[in-house]
Amino acid sequence: MSRALMSRPTAVLLGVAALASVLAGCSDLPQGQVFATDGRAVQTFTNLPATSACHNFSIPDVTTVTDQTLADMHLYTGRNCTNFVSRGPFYLSTDTSTGPGPRIYRSFSFVGQ
Repeated sequence: MSRALMSRPTAVLLGVAALASVLAGCSDLPQGQVFATDGRAVQTFTNLPATSACHNFSIPDVTTVTDQTLADMHLYTGRNCTNFVSRGPFYLSTDTSTGPGPRIYRSFSFVGQ
């Protein structure tokens, strides 16, 4: 029988570290701020809880959204994260914004939440 190159406790620790690293990459909390505007009013969300999957804008027809959180977002044309834009939600990555345009947004969720 060949001798193992690494002890069992070391292998377990490396496995746990690899799993924790993978899970950490998929679980960014939405820490930071989200700004939404219709050109007249601005709504700000700060450090949203990770347990709430969908967030509705209080401004009826948001045209510009800025994501300054640690998590990417999906933007929806309807309330309660329905009525997808172009047969799917609009994807907004971290630290980016949508420009003012013809799309109207009424709700959003964070990717992976």
